[in-house]
Amino acid sequence: MLYNKKILITNDDGFDADGIRILVEEIYKFTKDIIVIAPKYNSSAVSHSITLKDGLKLVKEESIFKNVLTYSLTGSPADCISVGIVYLKLNPDYVISGINNGLNMGIDILYSGTVAACFEAGIHNTKAIAFSSERNEFISASQIPNIIKYIESNEKLKNSPILNVNMPINAEGYKITKQGGNQFSHKYDLIDGLLFATGECLYGKGEKDIESDIRAYYDGYISITPLTIDRTKY
Repeated sequence: MLYNKKILITNDDGFDADGIRILVEEIYKFTKDIIVIAPKYNSSAVSHSITLKDGLKLVKEESIFKNVLTYSLTGSPADCISVGIVYLKLNPDYVISGINNGLNMGIDILYSGTVAACFEAGIHNTKAIAFSSERNEFISASQIPNIIKYIESNEKLKNSPILNVNMPINAEGYKITKQGGNQFSHKYDLIDGLLFATGECLYGKGEKDIESDIRAYYDGYISITPLTIDRTKY
């Protein structure tokens, strides 16, 4: 699936984040034809926003990855994919986004810049995979080669245009899942005249749908969720 393919890699935590560095190392085991275009600054939870009014600065970063062409962009993850495909005309075989520093399950999918990069790839008719793990925990990244091989061996997954993968440590196996319905404890704190969001995602609490990404993850399975850019329910 990825062997000797051209891969465009991005994330939403920033071009110098630990997660993207580890992701590049894992994908390098499949192909050396990798290009990184990632946000200059942390762009978590920007969803599928794109930059229309401000100019974007694209900078070649020489000191991040050895033997991997790397750019930072003063834009969103979706901007990174659009610039790579439309402006640089990279024509990648796959877009891979992550490893996100934190899970992207359930309602998170709507907010995630990491997942939105894959939706942008889908708009440009390019297959994409998003990888996420627990916050500040990237040990699970060692499972990526086997995850990719599993995807390649599964006809349903292999032909899915967009996949969202959440990786627990020491997974029991794989489950193909649907988007769950996690809840948030919405809260804002007023500090020095500014409102700061301090709520949390209530993962795993009350999730009864056995086919959901959340339930699969907390049962110890790698959750692989096929997604689509078409949100119509009609």
